[in-house]
Amino acid sequence: MMNYYNMHGTESFKIDFFGVGAPKAGTTWLARCLAEHPQICFSAEKETNFFNDRHLYYVRKWSSNYPRGMSWYENFYAHFKPGQKRGEFSVAYLYDNKAPYRIKKNFPDARIIIVLRNPVDFFYSHYVHARYIFDLPPLKELLASKFADYGFYSRYVEKYLRFFPRGSVLITLYDDIEKDPGGFLKKIYGFLQVDENFIPPSLHKTVNPSAPKMTGEARFFYAIRNKLLKTGIGKKMNRFPRLKASLSGIEIRIAKSLPSLSRRKKRYEDMPADIRAKLNEIYYPEILRLEKITGIDFGAWKEKMGGQARDGAGG
Repeated sequence: MMNYYNMHGTESFKIDFFGVGAPKAGTTWLARCLAEHPQICFSAEKETNFFNDRHLYYVRKWSSNYPRGMSWYENFYAHFKPGQKRGEFSVAYLYDNKAPYRIKKNFPDARIIIVLRNPVDFFYSHYVHARYIFDLPPLKELLASKFADYGFYSRYVEKYLRFFPRGSVLITLYDDIEKDPGGFLKKIYGFLQVDENFIPPSLHKTVNPSAPKMTGEARFFYAIRNKLLKTGIGKKMNRFPRLKASLSGIEIRIAKSLPSLSRRKKRYEDMPADIRAKLNEIYYPEILRLEKITGIDFGAWKEKMGGQARDGAGG
């Protein structure tokens, strides 16, 4: 077992677990329930985005935090108490090529938590969320874009299974959160070797309800940002990566300072039937690959897709 040392040379800093994804799969709720457990020291921010180079959204450019060093990362756990398990949940880690290697290199005994959601439902939920922040093209145009790649879980899960033993990787389903949140948490707590009978205050609370209504301030900010990116100035910024990275950092700080979500909930329309049918066709073969890699039965997902998806899979 590798020893972990802080900047003063004393053995102390160790991360016990990483939640690595997927987005729109109840991870904010799960992170809150983990943070509420007295035997867990959860990172001061849910997503430190320390080990990844790639940002979750393909339309945003940003600078990696990894070059800031382990002492910068350690600050997220300043509230640690002896005997606690340290951990975090950054959903961008699932998709980043370097994150599995970096986590393994620094914390080889860490446990990995992955929560997956039916890729068809995930695609639409992800789109509804992202379209309020980014200047996305029409929904149909995204079916053949990088945006759809986020639902091809097998290629990303496989990377973690290459670096970590199967017993150190817990793959769970969003469906189980909806069916039995208490049982789901008990499984997570047991995997992390903390008191699995603890009941967190947020057990039955809804976190990040679907499609909250964005405030006028935030909507105005993102509208201006998107327009600037389309201008000649925005295009020329690609020639100055350091300047672009600095401006991106300023953008993130401004965005965080705005009241981004109002208390009113905005109900969004159901996924169009033709879009769902196309997504069923796209993702059905992916579910079959995921079953082979993980050994998990995704029968409920396949059943929801119906016979049309099976015919479209083409054998």
